[in-house]
Amino acid sequence: MESKYIQLEYGNAISTKKDILSCEMNAINIMTKISRFRFIRKEELAVKNILKTEVSSLKEKINRLQSYFPEEEIRPLIKKIDKRKAKAKTHFKSLDQELDYIRKKLSELG
Repeated sequence: MESKYIQLEYGNAISTKKDILSCEMNAINIMTKISRFRFIRKEELAVKNILKTEVSSLKEKINRLQSYFPEEEIRPLIKKIDKRKAKAKTHFKSLDQELDYIRKKLSELG
């Protein structure tokens, strides 16, 4: 294989060498960032796995605690809350009707 040489001016040779070195430097920076990203990603996955196990154990504990509570006493409370919400809605409806009546009177007067 025969080698061929190209003659460059000194200024072009220096700028080309600078460009090549900056490309190498950028490539090294990219490789270090990729390796940091991989390390951080591994840590993130480990933390997510720990969190998942902790949440599942907490869920188990909550389910066990709920099994100790009687269900029959909870349902009437929910019904009472629903009745209160229904009363509040009718109260708001009556207030809206009252406001409409007052607006009607004001429009008649004014």
